[in-house]
Amino acid sequence: MSMVAVKSKVTVSICDETYFLVADENEEQIIQAAEYLDSIMRPLIKAGVNHREKAAVLAALQCACFFLKSNVLEQKKNEAAERLLQKIDLETQLISKLD
Repeated sequence: MSMVAVKSKVTVSICDETYFLVADENEEQIIQAAEYLDSIMRPLIKAGVNHREKAAVLAALQCACFFLKSNVLEQKKNEAAERLLQKIDLETQLISKLD
């Protein structure tokens, strides 16, 4: 029996442009992503970025920077957690030797 991923069909509006999408993500995630992108692009257009495509590229760059920063922070958090686990393991070994 094969499992086929159900695709979401969603209509979103970004900067007053309507897009009809089919994606693996659920509808709410797609809507949130579109709203987030819209919230980045509108101020760029209002500030004088004359072409929607340029605003989209600048918004994509901002999103990519945020994504990369989040990944770095996640990696640092994981490394800190690993160091804590190693310290706990070492302390546990020391305590068990005292018994």
